[in-house]
Amino acid sequence: MATEKRRIVALDFGTKCGWCYCDPGGPRAGTENLRYARDSKGMFLIRFEQFLNRLHGLGVDLVVFEDVVFSKFPKATQTWGAMFYFLAKWCEENGVEHCGVSVSEIKRWATGKGNAAKPAMVAACNERYGLALGPKDDNEADARLLLGCYTDGN
Repeated sequence: MATEKRRIVALDFGTKCGWCYCDPGGPRAGTENLRYARDSKGMFLIRFEQFLNRLHGLGVDLVVFEDVVFSKFPKATQTWGAMFYFLAKWCEENGVEHCGVSVSEIKRWATGKGNAAKPAMVAACNERYGLALGPKDDNEADARLLLGCYTDGN
């Protein structure tokens, strides 16, 4: 199936999960807050699964995610690993493909530097997509750029 005809969701993993959904009608993006102050540590995973189910209601053929290198981001390892496990399980149960794209590949595609900082990624998102008001935050910018990086290469 050609990339432009697929319904793709790009996810920037984290307790503030950036997302970008694209179907033939065009992209939509935002940030989903999966953790609240009074939660137990695992509640964000339940919210993540509920979020995936809402996205599935839109129709999803493929989920693309930031493939984080654990050794470079030790604080994110536990959260990312748990989210990846839930995503892989959810995709298997729902017949949805999933694919990771390395963080450095996304940054290099967006800015020309594989180690670009968050402000440079937000600026690249604004420049590439002509967002007058910009993305809501760096999580949304990362998800938009992840989707662009993936679709540009496929």
